Amino acid sequence: MPELPKSHADAIAALSLGQQEQIALDLTGNPLDLDPDDLVFEKANGKRTAALLANIGGSNLSVVSVGGAFARELAQVGKSALTDFAVEWIAATFGSSVKGKVARTAASRWSGDPLIGGAFSIAPPGRADAHRVLLSPLRDRVWFAGEAAHETLWGTVNGAWESGTRAAEAALRLVGALPSETKEKPTRESRPKRRRRRRDD
Repeated sequence: MPELPKSHADAIAALSLGQQEQIALDLTGNPLDLDPDDLVFEKANGKRTAALLANIGGSNLSVVSVGGAFARELAQVGKSALTDFAVEWIAATFGSSVKGKVARTAASRWSGDPLIGGAFSIAPPGRADAHRVLLSPLRDRVWFAGEAAHETLWGTVNGAWESGTRAAEAALRLVGALPSETKEKPTRESRPKRRRRRRDD
């Protein structure tokens, strides 16, 4: 198998996976007294902090997000460590009575999954161009897709969707299943005829 061009190999090496984990909490009766889709950040003094997206879409579902080395540490212990931290965090932030309102919990463990290995692509300072490099196909035969292969929407589902659609359409054009993107100039016969306005004297 031929090696990747240096530009693509360097770009892939630069885009390491960041660390983020999410803990979903089913909180009945809106005990946090927040509006749908409210986003809450804590003014923290240390790494044991999180962000909260509350009452998603007006439901009982809220998600606590943790990131960086702290997220990796919790994930290495297990999902119970993630859920325990999330419950303790919202109790410390909104009051201990919230604990009794937690009906169900679920937690990701992306950094611990050998098929995932992290959350989303992170470009180091000075290497934001790495996302742009992955937009280029290899010899018009291989296309890259995923959130990392998007110049502006990296790290998002939208970016992954758009890059996947772009790559799939390019492959379909190659085999003739989709028309080419190039637009031919209309011929004289195909151009719409202009209608002359009649002026009444």
